[in-house]
Amino acid sequence: MLLPHRQLACEVNSDAQISSMLRKLTLLCPFSFITSTLHVTYSQLGIDKNMIGHLIRYRVFIFACFLSVAGAVAGANGTIPENFVLVESGTTAVSNGGIQLPYDVLVGKYEVTCDEFDAFCKATRRRLTDDKDNWGRGRIPVTSVTWSDAVEYANWLSQQDGFDPAYDKNEDAPGGYSLKDLPERLAGYRLLTGYEWEYAASGGAQGRDTLFSGSNSLVEVGWFLDNSGGKAHPVGSLAPNELGLYDMSGNVREWINSRNQFLATAEGYRGYRGGSWYQSDKGCRIGFTPCNDPKIKTLATGFRL
Repeated sequence: MLLPHRQLACEVNSDAQISSMLRKLTLLCPFSFITSTLHVTYSQLGIDKNMIGHLIRYRVFIFACFLSVAGAVAGANGTIPENFVLVESGTTAVSNGGIQLPYDVLVGKYEVTCDEFDAFCKATRRRLTDDKDNWGRGRIPVTSVTWSDAVEYANWLSQQDGFDPAYDKNEDAPGGYSLKDLPERLAGYRLLTGYEWEYAASGGAQGRDTLFSGSNSLVEVGWFLDNSGGKAHPVGSLAPNELGLYDMSGNVREWINSRNQFLATAEGYRGYRGGSWYQSDKGCRIGFTPCNDPKIKTLATGFRL
Protein backbone atom coordinates (compact mmCIF):
# COMPACT_ATOMS: atom_id res chain seq x y z
CA MET A 1 0.00 0.00 0.00
CA LEU A 2 1.27 3.41 -0.91
CA LEU A 3 1.35 6.78 0.68
CA PRO A 4 -0.90 8.89 -1.57
CA HIS A 5 0.87 10.93 -4.21
CA ARG A 6 1.04 14.61 -3.39
CA GLN A 7 2.01 17.13 -6.01
CA LEU A 8 3.29 20.26 -4.31
CA ALA A 9 3.03 23.41 -6.41
CA CYS A 10 4.60 26.80 -5.82
CA GLU A 11 4.43 30.26 -7.32
CA VAL A 12 7.88 31.76 -7.91
CA ASN A 13 7.93 35.53 -8.05
CA SER A 14 11.37 36.53 -6.78
CA ASP A 15 15.00 35.52 -6.38
CA ALA A 16 14.38 35.12 -2.64
CA GLN A 17 11.57 32.62 -3.24
CA ILE A 18 13.72 30.64 -5.64
CA SER A 19 16.62 30.49 -3.22
CA SER A 20 14.29 29.59 -0.34
CA MET A 21 12.65 26.79 -2.29
CA LEU A 22 16.01 25.36 -3.37
CA ARG A 23 17.26 25.42 0.22
CA LYS A 24 14.14 23.59 1.41
CA LEU A 25 14.44 21.05 -1.37
CA THR A 26 18.07 20.43 -0.48
CA LEU A 27 17.12 19.74 3.13
CA LEU A 28 14.32 17.41 2.10
CA CYS A 29 15.90 15.74 -0.88
CA PRO A 30 19.68 16.20 -1.06
CA PHE A 31 20.16 14.84 -4.54
CA SER A 32 23.20 16.15 -6.41
CA PHE A 33 21.12 17.79 -9.12
CA ILE A 34 19.52 20.01 -6.45
CA THR A 35 22.58 20.76 -4.34
CA SER A 36 24.63 21.66 -7.38
CA THR A 37 22.20 24.50 -8.20
CA LEU A 38 21.59 25.69 -4.66
CA HIS A 39 23.53 28.94 -5.01
CA VAL A 40 22.80 29.57 -8.68
CA THR A 41 20.11 32.13 -9.46
CA TYR A 42 18.02 32.15 -12.58
CA SER A 43 19.71 35.37 -13.72
CA GLN A 44 23.13 33.69 -13.62
CA LEU A 45 21.79 30.88 -15.73
CA GLY A 46 20.09 33.24 -18.13
CA ILE A 47 16.80 31.38 -17.73
CA ASP A 48 13.41 32.99 -17.26
CA LYS A 49 12.34 32.75 -13.61
CA ASN A 50 9.09 31.05 -14.60
CA MET A 51 11.19 28.24 -16.11
CA ILE A 52 12.90 27.88 -12.74
CA GLY A 53 9.46 27.77 -11.15
CA HIS A 54 8.48 24.90 -13.42
CA LEU A 55 11.76 23.16 -12.62
CA ILE A 56 11.15 23.49 -8.88
CA ARG A 57 7.60 22.21 -9.25
CA TYR A 58 8.93 19.24 -11.21
CA ARG A 59 11.60 18.51 -8.59
CA VAL A 60 9.11 18.75 -5.76
CA PHE A 61 6.75 16.46 -7.62
CA ILE A 62 9.52 13.88 -8.19
CA PHE A 63 10.43 14.04 -4.51
CA ALA A 64 6.77 13.69 -3.48
CA CYS A 65 6.50 10.60 -5.67
CA PHE A 66 9.66 9.26 -4.06
CA LEU A 67 8.06 9.70 -0.65
CA SER A 68 4.85 8.11 -1.87
CA VAL A 69 6.48 4.74 -2.54
CA ALA A 70 5.71 3.40 0.92
CA GLY A 71 3.56 0.34 0.27
CA ALA A 72 0.53 1.23 2.41
CA VAL A 73 -2.20 3.78 2.78
CA ALA A 74 -1.50 6.93 4.75
CA GLY A 75 -4.27 8.97 6.30
CA ALA A 76 -5.68 12.06 4.71
CA ASN A 77 -3.30 14.24 6.74
CA GLY A 78 -0.27 12.28 5.53
CA THR A 79 0.37 10.50 8.82
CA ILE A 80 0.99 6.79 9.21
CA PRO A 81 -2.37 5.12 9.87
CA GLU A 82 -3.09 3.73 13.30
CA ASN A 83 -1.84 0.19 13.80
CA PHE A 84 0.57 0.36 10.87
CA VAL A 85 4.36 0.42 10.95
CA LEU A 86 6.59 2.08 8.35
CA VAL A 87 9.12 -0.49 7.17
CA GLU A 88 11.92 1.33 5.40
CA SER A 89 13.62 0.00 2.29
CA GLY A 90 16.96 -1.74 2.48
CA THR A 91 18.64 -5.12 2.53
CA THR A 92 18.80 -7.50 5.44
CA ALA A 93 22.21 -8.76 6.51
CA VAL A 94 23.63 -11.67 4.53
CA SER A 95 23.35 -13.78 7.68
CA ASN A 96 19.68 -12.75 7.81
CA GLY A 97 18.85 -13.83 4.27
CA GLY A 98 20.14 -10.85 2.29
CA ILE A 99 16.54 -9.92 1.40
CA GLN A 100 16.29 -6.70 -0.60
CA LEU A 101 13.27 -4.38 -0.50
CA PRO A 102 13.76 -1.37 -2.82
CA TYR A 103 10.83 0.68 -1.48
CA ASP A 104 9.25 1.60 1.85
CA VAL A 105 6.10 -0.25 2.85
CA LEU A 106 3.51 0.21 5.58
CA VAL A 107 2.75 -3.08 7.31
CA GLY A 108 -0.08 -3.84 9.71
CA LYS A 109 1.20 -3.99 13.27
CA TYR A 110 -1.26 -6.82 14.01
CA GLU A 111 -3.07 -9.57 12.16
CA VAL A 112 -6.59 -8.51 11.12
CA THR A 113 -8.92 -9.19 14.05
CA CYS A 114 -12.42 -10.59 14.31
CA ASP A 115 -13.74 -7.16 15.26
CA GLU A 116 -12.27 -5.63 12.11
CA PHE A 117 -13.45 -8.40 9.81
CA ASP A 118 -16.90 -8.50 11.46
CA ALA A 119 -17.38 -4.82 10.52
CA PHE A 120 -16.74 -5.79 6.89
CA CYS A 121 -19.15 -8.74 7.09
CA LYS A 122 -21.94 -6.61 8.56
CA ALA A 123 -21.42 -3.82 6.03
CA THR A 124 -21.51 -6.25 3.10
CA ARG A 125 -24.15 -8.58 4.59
CA ARG A 126 -21.85 -11.56 4.78
CA ARG A 127 -22.05 -14.40 7.22
CA LEU A 128 -19.67 -13.96 10.15
CA THR A 129 -16.74 -16.34 10.35
CA ASP A 130 -17.01 -19.37 12.66
CA ASP A 131 -16.35 -19.02 16.39
CA LYS A 132 -14.70 -22.38 17.08
CA ASP A 133 -15.08 -23.73 20.63
CA ASN A 134 -16.04 -20.30 21.97
CA TRP A 135 -12.63 -18.72 21.37
CA GLY A 136 -14.36 -15.37 21.42
CA ARG A 137 -14.02 -12.60 18.85
CA GLY A 138 -12.79 -9.09 19.62
CA ARG A 139 -9.02 -9.00 19.18
CA ILE A 140 -8.71 -12.67 18.30
CA PRO A 141 -7.25 -12.83 14.75
CA VAL A 142 -9.89 -13.68 12.20
CA THR A 143 -9.63 -17.22 10.80
CA SER A 144 -11.63 -19.43 8.43
CA VAL A 145 -11.11 -16.98 5.59
CA THR A 146 -10.12 -17.76 2.02
CA TRP A 147 -7.48 -15.78 0.17
CA SER A 148 -10.29 -14.10 -1.77
CA ASP A 149 -12.04 -13.13 1.48
CA ALA A 150 -8.86 -11.35 2.57
CA VAL A 151 -8.58 -9.54 -0.76
CA GLU A 152 -12.23 -8.46 -0.69
CA TYR A 153 -11.77 -7.13 2.83
CA ALA A 154 -8.73 -5.14 1.64
CA ASN A 155 -10.68 -3.65 -1.29
CA TRP A 156 -13.62 -2.79 0.98
CA LEU A 157 -11.35 -1.09 3.51
CA SER A 158 -9.70 0.91 0.72
CA GLN A 159 -13.11 2.19 -0.35
CA GLN A 160 -14.02 3.07 3.24
CA ASP A 161 -10.87 5.18 3.53
CA GLY A 162 -11.26 6.82 0.13
CA PHE A 163 -8.55 4.99 -1.77
CA ASP A 164 -8.59 3.16 -5.07
CA PRO A 165 -8.81 -0.58 -4.38
CA ALA A 166 -5.61 -2.47 -5.15
CA TYR A 167 -7.24 -5.54 -6.73
CA ASP A 168 -9.26 -6.21 -9.87
CA LYS A 169 -11.26 -9.34 -10.52
CA ASN A 170 -9.35 -11.74 -12.75
CA GLU A 171 -10.80 -15.18 -13.41
CA ASP A 172 -7.44 -16.45 -14.66
CA ALA A 173 -5.60 -15.58 -11.44
CA PRO A 174 -5.48 -17.91 -8.39
CA GLY A 175 -8.28 -16.79 -6.09
CA GLY A 176 -10.00 -14.76 -8.80
CA TYR A 177 -8.19 -11.46 -8.20
CA SER A 178 -4.94 -9.81 -9.24
CA LEU A 179 -3.19 -6.58 -8.34
CA LYS A 180 -3.90 -3.67 -10.68
CA ASP A 181 -0.24 -2.70 -10.93
CA LEU A 182 3.13 -3.33 -9.33
CA PRO A 183 2.71 -3.50 -5.53
CA GLU A 184 4.84 -0.39 -4.93
CA ARG A 185 2.59 1.70 -7.20
CA LEU A 186 -0.74 0.91 -5.57
CA ALA A 187 -2.56 3.17 -3.13
CA GLY A 188 -5.08 0.70 -1.70
CA TYR A 189 -4.80 -1.80 1.12
CA ARG A 190 -3.46 -5.19 0.04
CA LEU A 191 -1.77 -8.34 1.24
CA LEU A 192 2.00 -8.36 1.49
CA THR A 193 4.14 -10.00 -1.15
CA GLY A 194 6.38 -12.84 -0.05
CA TYR A 195 9.48 -10.65 -0.12
CA GLU A 196 7.78 -7.85 1.80
CA TRP A 197 6.58 -10.29 4.44
CA GLU A 198 9.96 -11.96 4.88
CA TYR A 199 11.82 -8.63 4.98
CA ALA A 200 9.44 -7.26 7.62
CA ALA A 201 9.44 -10.50 9.64
CA SER A 202 13.25 -10.43 9.59
CA GLY A 203 13.25 -6.98 11.21
CA GLY A 204 14.23 -5.02 8.10
CA ALA A 205 17.73 -3.82 7.31
CA GLN A 206 18.69 -3.64 11.00
CA GLY A 207 17.09 -6.94 11.99
CA ARG A 208 18.94 -9.63 13.89
CA ASP A 209 19.54 -13.08 12.48
CA THR A 210 16.82 -15.09 14.25
CA LEU A 211 14.84 -18.22 13.41
CA PHE A 212 11.55 -16.57 14.35
CA SER A 213 10.33 -13.01 13.95
CA GLY A 214 12.04 -11.10 16.77
CA SER A 215 13.66 -13.97 18.66
CA ASN A 216 15.31 -17.38 18.55
CA SER A 217 12.88 -18.42 21.29
CA LEU A 218 9.39 -18.82 19.85
CA VAL A 219 7.69 -18.75 23.26
CA GLU A 220 8.71 -15.08 23.54
CA VAL A 221 7.08 -13.95 20.32
CA GLY A 222 4.57 -16.52 19.08
CA TRP A 223 1.70 -18.84 19.93
CA PHE A 224 2.38 -22.36 18.63
CA LEU A 225 1.70 -26.00 19.44
CA ASP A 226 3.58 -26.01 22.75
CA ASN A 227 2.08 -22.89 24.36
CA SER A 228 -1.20 -22.04 22.58
CA GLY A 229 -3.53 -24.39 24.43
CA GLY A 230 -5.03 -25.37 21.09
CA LYS A 231 -6.36 -21.97 20.05
CA ALA A 232 -5.51 -18.55 18.67
CA HIS A 233 -4.88 -15.69 21.10
CA PRO A 234 -5.58 -11.94 21.05
CA VAL A 235 -3.19 -10.12 18.74
CA GLY A 236 -0.23 -8.36 20.34
CA SER A 237 -0.19 -10.55 23.46
CA LEU A 238 3.50 -11.45 23.15
CA ALA A 239 6.63 -9.49 22.26
CA PRO A 240 6.97 -7.76 18.85
CA ASN A 241 9.93 -7.99 16.52
CA GLU A 242 12.48 -5.20 16.00
CA LEU A 243 10.05 -3.22 13.83
CA GLY A 244 7.16 -3.37 16.31
CA LEU A 245 5.25 -6.05 14.37
CA TYR A 246 3.39 -8.66 16.42
CA ASP A 247 2.62 -12.33 15.73
CA MET A 248 4.68 -12.60 12.56
CA SER A 249 5.62 -16.05 13.88
CA GLY A 250 2.76 -18.15 15.21
CA ASN A 251 -0.84 -17.38 16.26
CA VAL A 252 -2.33 -17.64 12.74
CA ARG A 253 -0.56 -18.11 9.45
CA GLU A 254 -1.08 -15.19 7.10
CA TRP A 255 -2.23 -15.22 3.50
CA ILE A 256 0.17 -13.28 1.28
CA ASN A 257 -0.24 -11.97 -2.24
CA SER A 258 2.50 -14.08 -3.78
CA ARG A 259 2.39 -17.60 -5.05
CA ASN A 260 5.15 -19.84 -3.76
CA GLN A 261 8.17 -18.57 -5.71
CA PHE A 262 10.19 -21.68 -4.86
CA LEU A 263 7.68 -24.36 -5.82
CA ALA A 264 7.13 -24.79 -9.54
CA THR A 265 4.22 -27.19 -8.97
CA ALA A 266 2.26 -24.58 -7.00
CA GLU A 267 0.46 -23.15 -10.02
CA GLY A 268 -2.98 -21.96 -8.95
CA TYR A 269 -2.00 -21.70 -5.28
CA ARG A 270 -1.36 -18.73 -3.00
CA GLY A 271 1.19 -18.54 -0.24
CA TYR A 272 0.85 -18.00 3.48
CA ARG A 273 3.55 -17.33 6.03
CA GLY A 274 4.36 -17.32 9.73
CA GLY A 275 2.93 -20.57 11.06
CA SER A 276 0.13 -20.86 13.58
CA TRP A 277 -1.13 -21.90 17.00
CA TYR A 278 -1.39 -25.58 16.01
CA GLN A 279 2.00 -25.97 14.33
CA SER A 280 5.39 -26.98 15.72
CA ASP A 281 8.17 -24.42 15.97
CA LYS A 282 9.56 -25.54 12.59
CA GLY A 283 6.37 -24.41 10.85
CA CYS A 284 6.69 -20.94 12.41
CA ARG A 285 10.19 -20.15 11.14
CA ILE A 286 10.61 -17.05 8.98
CA GLY A 287 11.98 -19.06 6.07
CA PHE A 288 9.11 -21.58 5.92
CA THR A 289 7.19 -20.94 2.66
CA PRO A 290 4.03 -23.06 2.33
CA CYS A 291 1.15 -22.47 -0.07
CA ASN A 292 -2.38 -23.77 -0.56
CA ASP A 293 -5.52 -23.60 -2.64
CA PRO A 294 -6.82 -20.01 -2.23
CA LYS A 295 -10.33 -21.38 -1.69
CA ILE A 296 -9.29 -23.23 1.47
CA LYS A 297 -10.53 -22.03 4.87
CA THR A 298 -8.89 -23.22 8.08
CA LEU A 299 -9.01 -22.28 11.76
CA ALA A 300 -5.28 -21.61 11.60
CA THR A 301 -5.25 -19.16 8.68
CA GLY A 302 -5.88 -15.42 8.76
CA PHE A 303 -4.11 -12.45 7.21
CA ARG A 304 -2.38 -9.12 7.73
CA LEU A 305 -2.39 -6.02 5.51
